[in-house]
Amino acid sequence: MHARIVRDLGMRIVAGEFKPGDRLPAEATLLAEYDVSRPVLREATRVLVAKGLVLSRQRAGATVRPRSEWHLLDPDVLYWLIQTQPPPKFVETIVVGNVNDFDGLGQGVVTVHSLQVLRHTVAPDP
Repeated sequence: MHARIVRDLGMRIVAGEFKPGDRLPAEATLLAEYDVSRPVLREATRVLVAKGLVLSRQRAGATVRPRSEWHLLDPDVLYWLIQTQPPPKFVETIVVGNVNDFDGLGQGVVTVHSLQVLRHTVAPDP
């Protein structure tokens, strides 16, 4: 049952409806919107936390984390990105985001030329 909430909120976060730093709606609002029990909603929040999309704090609710902290290679997050972003933006998010996430380990792997080739492959010039 919590999978529907995870999918819906995850898609809304990735699509930009909730920006980094935004708080998700209050627990009472989400309980009424999804017509679920508190444990089901809390389990959905735990899953979103595990995917790196939100930070949950007692009495403060869930806050959307910066994109750089999302687990971009998580299968669900990856699917939501594909569904909500045009192909060039999706590729840029994955390639550039992951290279930056490795604190220098990926330096030199992605060059400007390779990004241009990749961009042309995904969205050829008319």
